Amino acid sequence: MITIANRSVYFDRMIEKQKNNVEQFVIMGAGFDTRPYSELKNSNLKFFELDQLNTQKLKIESLKKANMDCSHVTFVDVDFTTEKWYEKLEKSGYNPARKTLFLWEGVTAYLCENDVRKTINEIKLHSAAGSVLTTDFYAHRIASRKRVKETNEMLYFTLDFSGNAANVLKSFIESENLTLGDFYFMGHKASSKGAIGVVIEIIL
Repeated sequence: MITIANRSVYFDRMIEKQKNNVEQFVIMGAGFDTRPYSELKNSNLKFFELDQLNTQKLKIESLKKANMDCSHVTFVDVDFTTEKWYEKLEKSGYNPARKTLFLWEGVTAYLCENDVRKTINEIKLHSAAGSVLTTDFYAHRIASRKRVKETNEMLYFTLDFSGNAANVLKSFIESENLTLGDFYFMGHKASSKGAIGVVIEIIL
């Protein structure tokens, strides 16, 4: 898995900023994300976690062993490759008419560009105006990193951040008729080759 120092810090900043502006919080491919079980639990948000059934079962078992309450979270098991996730989400109580914060962390690089664009548009089509998607994109050059090669990670969707990274990012977002909110580039201060990745807000 791609690991970037401080990535979670940037996501947490965006979540903190948006939590009082939305009513629902949807984590796409939640894995073992524990944000809904910390201070965020005390907000007025309605929580949904989407992931494969086996992953969710293991997570729920782990939460119970740790005596962590998960009764406030709606778990929606879904296979993103074969099922329409938004249909299962709505059947589980999600209201597309309410402003929502979507978290999609550490996933896009493992998808092809068409699937990234498709998912972003599906989120837009099934959310209220003013909802926000927080996600991360990575640079072309990250695919050549030694750690990635050693773990045989296959990276597909990346952007060319070697030049004017902000313009590249803005152009991609605007090509989907969306609005770019806050963004934080990662690794650009440590290398002359440009940013390794970016954490962004997309206003839907």
